[in-house]
Amino acid sequence: MVQCRELLRGFEYECIKGSTDVEVSEVINDSRKITKDCLFICIQGANFDGHTAAAEAVDKGAAVLVVSQEVSLPAGTGITVVKVEDTRYAMAFIAANYFGNPAESMKIIGVTGTKGKTTTAYFVKYILEKAGYKVGLVGTIETIIGEKVIPSSHTTPESYDLQQYFKEMKEAGCQVVVRDGHGSARNILHGLLPRGARLMRGWACHPGSMMAGLDGTFSGVIYIGYHAPAGSDGSPLAHTSEYQQIRWAKINGELASEFTMNSLYAASLGVPSLFLSGDEAMCRMAEAEIPGLATVAVKRCKGNSTWNIHPKTAERAIEEAVAKQLAAGAPPVPQVPETMVLELCLPTHQAVRSARHLPGVELAGDDVVRYTAKTVKELKIACELMMG
Repeated sequence: MVQCRELLRGFEYECIKGSTDVEVSEVINDSRKITKDCLFICIQGANFDGHTAAAEAVDKGAAVLVVSQEVSLPAGTGITVVKVEDTRYAMAFIAANYFGNPAESMKIIGVTGTKGKTTTAYFVKYILEKAGYKVGLVGTIETIIGEKVIPSSHTTPESYDLQQYFKEMKEAGCQVVVRDGHGSARNILHGLLPRGARLMRGWACHPGSMMAGLDGTFSGVIYIGYHAPAGSDGSPLAHTSEYQQIRWAKINGELASEFTMNSLYAASLGVPSLFLSGDEAMCRMAEAEIPGLATVAVKRCKGNSTWNIHPKTAERAIEEAVAKQLAAGAPPVPQVPETMVLELCLPTHQAVRSARHLPGVELAGDDVVRYTAKTVKELKIACELMMG
């Protein structure tokens, strides 16, 4: 048993019911595994909201609930309720405290990027082992703890599972952990954003894609970390939407980037685009597409190399450029063309054949398909469907 208060170290919370001096037996984030005297974290997932299981947790004898919204509880229950801004964010700290903060006694190496993360993680593990270190690995394919191999069920484990792996690695004598990081749309720590900021997690299966949630009530859009489009030589990471699915995209005969499509979507809602940061080539393209757009180039690319400015320099430049743009006022919202001819160069003949089955899609070359859209929403839907 551990005192609840000890599990809540490291983040802000409010005890709105009961006492944090209560003892808990274990930490649970899956409603199917709730046990007597446990601390149950109500996580809102893609298919199930743990807050709906609050009453069930009471019935099963849970000692503490960690919530981010109001929950319905049976009258007279003595359960402790702790409210936080974001239960997934809180779970990272709770899990680390519960397992004894095992990462503090090991070196953690994170491998991030767009391509090659998994391969790089294995290379790093191999090199360190050859240098005499005992190394654990958490990856997309598997987690390796000494001789124990655990197949991965998700590309990105929950923080609870990750801390449990770290604990086992520490007990197995690991000195270094190599962590292969993948984009799950859950990589931003909401608690570190300014109060009032709303954060969308996961993918909404919406025509807006990355712009899902945007509507006409917004005053502007800021684009961070954009890259040159597929079909250009502006960046080693040059791609549009998906590396394997599009060789290049054009709208009305001009090479189109993710910024092109996203800024068109914003314009269709009457929302101005204010600022963009990214590689130098992308900044120049964006400035040409939207005169008056403020940009900060954080890297210059040549061949397969990138020349990057210091992260702190980038942060300062972005902050100053955004503040200046907000003070000056938004540039005019671009006029959306009455018709938009979308052309996609697809990587395989089979992809071309599949795309041609969609109504309105025509062949424009051996590996190019074309669709004419009258609205940006129609354009975005067509692009998603043509990519497969």
